[in-house]
Amino acid sequence: MLSGGAGRAHAQLPIDPKLLIARRDSMVVRTKGVTVGWRTIQVEKVDGGFLAYDNLQILESNLLRTEISLNERGRLRYVRQGGTLAGVPVRTSLTYSGNRVRGVAVVADTSGPRTVESDMVIPPGTVDDISLSLFLPALPWAEGAVWHFPDYVADAAQLQSLTLTVVGTATITLRSGPVDAWQGILTGGATQTVVYVSQARPYRLLRIDFPEVDLEFLLVD
Repeated sequence: MLSGGAGRAHAQLPIDPKLLIARRDSMVVRTKGVTVGWRTIQVEKVDGGFLAYDNLQILESNLLRTEISLNERGRLRYVRQGGTLAGVPVRTSLTYSGNRVRGVAVVADTSGPRTVESDMVIPPGTVDDISLSLFLPALPWAEGAVWHFPDYVADAAQLQSLTLTVVGTATITLRSGPVDAWQGILTGGATQTVVYVSQARPYRLLRIDFPEVDLEFLLVD
């Protein structure tokens, strides 16, 4: 069995920056088989690292535009996000430097926008909750792999410990045909997430399932 580290508190995702290649992936968002939105993830190689753009729209009231900066080792430098959730304006601006995260998030609450400030010492290799999808194609997927890693959630200004477990293989049907995939289950967060990444390199994120809310993201190639 592969492991992300000996202890959960200081484990890191084994990100391979060579797998963070320039790409643009489009995904359709569906619930109960009905298309309700779209998502695009674009990665660019820039001097000193990488820039990623992640845009998501679900129905008319949920629109998020995200910019993520990574250094040459694939570690976070900043995360910026803006948009609306259920029609409420939201935004996040975080800077990751050394072993500290600083910034602010304006989140959608029952009574409207609520401001959450961040200024916390974090373990090395902490992943931002907003950026997690970006790193999935940069992992050494293999049968039986298990990775424990720290994940920062700006909406709550708290650290959580996530576990990504490769539980087997699957076949994902895209418009172009069937694709052999690794199946992983992500636990430890607000909801369980099931992810599918192609077995062939360069790895591609093929599908993301949120079973508890019956939501699916599927790659459109």
